[in-house]
Amino acid sequence: MKRLIFLCITIAIMNLNYSQLYGQSNHNWERLSYEEKKIIILKTEDQNLLEKAAQQEYYEEMRAEATKKLISQLIISKIALEDSSPLVRKEAVKRIIDKDLLIKISFDDEDIIVRETAQFKLMSESDLIKIATGNYIIENKKLAVSVLQNNNELYKIIKSDKDFSWENLSSIAASNINDQKILAEIVTKDPRWDVRRNAVENLHNQELLKKVAEKDSEQYVREAAVRRITDQEFLKRIIKDDNNQLRFEALKSLNNEDQAFLIEIAKNHKDNYMRLYAVRKINDLKALEEIALITLWAPIGVDAVQGITDRAILENLAKNSETGEVIVEAVKKLNDGNMIADLAINHPKWTVRNGLEKLSIKSISGVLLDANQKPLKEKILYLLPIKDGKMSTSYALDKGKITGIANQSTKSLRNGEFLISISLKMLKEFDTFTLGFIEIEEKIKIYKLKTPDGNEVQIKFIGNEISNVDLGNLIY
Repeated sequence: MKRLIFLCITIAIMNLNYSQLYGQSNHNWERLSYEEKKIIILKTEDQNLLEKAAQQEYYEEMRAEATKKLISQLIISKIALEDSSPLVRKEAVKRIIDKDLLIKISFDDEDIIVRETAQFKLMSESDLIKIATGNYIIENKKLAVSVLQNNNELYKIIKSDKDFSWENLSSIAASNINDQKILAEIVTKDPRWDVRRNAVENLHNQELLKKVAEKDSEQYVREAAVRRITDQEFLKRIIKDDNNQLRFEALKSLNNEDQAFLIEIAKNHKDNYMRLYAVRKINDLKALEEIALITLWAPIGVDAVQGITDRAILENLAKNSETGEVIVEAVKKLNDGNMIADLAINHPKWTVRNGLEKLSIKSISGVLLDANQKPLKEKILYLLPIKDGKMSTSYALDKGKITGIANQSTKSLRNGEFLISISLKMLKEFDTFTLGFIEIEEKIKIYKLKTPDGNEVQIKFIGNEISNVDLGNLIY
């Protein structure tokens, strides 16, 4: 079965209620780094959270991490059949119980590793152990270990394996073990840091995790332990220690309950990145406003603005900030095309004018259909400018791709929906556009879209009113 590959965040992801999922405020989740998001997923056991993250998170690595902890066979099966990423599908297959479904995947999946994983899942435990411990090629040994669920047999493999190379058989085995006593043995005794790190990521013993965070000889293992620690006071002690290399990981792992502590770090810590990580966890809008106004390092101000939802505060920052990047971010969050157009022309700071020119001030949306009026998915749709009634030549080819002013494109989603944006920079040169597909053969060939009635589609913008243009259904 052919898988869909998404290159853009779908509307469902954009509208996801992260406050419900992750215990973070909605705007905070958007501002968290990849590592901070992963920490939340690694720590939680909430199946509702994990199910939604596994199906709706943008990053495939995040979906894979959530999938590893799922219980519902219905959700796991859905992910195995529908996710666009082989990495995620593989993790789902490793958790499938239904043999008929495994057989189907072993034949139908487009990715060979996913198919082979399904095939290995159909094997008996004794056969998996035979492959994992026998004289087989290393790829098959690793695959057998990756689907083996017997904790004792996995630990035997670790104890007998003397391989110290990266991603060895033992490190894969450690990732699959959930027996806490065995994990404690590995964490305290195994000489290989990657094996200890993988074991730490499945460990629940908080006292042992604290000991590993303080005592383990390898930085990566200590960081993994900190990511698993839930004791907030312990994390704060690390954060306050300027000589502790784990202070960054501890701050990422800290929850956002103690706002006063986070505000103090955000305002006064001498390290810019510590201040940045703290800002991402702050919910207090007035504190974020103050930070955005006083900061001398633009990334902190921009991150503070990203956490603000109050229009009055955003308008104040747009008017009174001395930092061009903060002004641009505030105006962007206000999402007022007319304001963008006005300030892009009249603002005294050239950095602001330049930044605002690149923002989207108009959007064109619609649903793409084939001749039988069925949704066309995965089609790349281009927005091409017209000048004096003719297609502009202000685009060029570079290694088979269209570049230049016309390089505004989008990919239609599963239901044929698309959304494409136009910046002020484009509108300064063109006021009329056409939608279509481009095929590159000996020369560029343009296929224009039409309405169901057979009329060609052109979009013409007149005046200063900036708004979304809904084209309805279009036929290719």
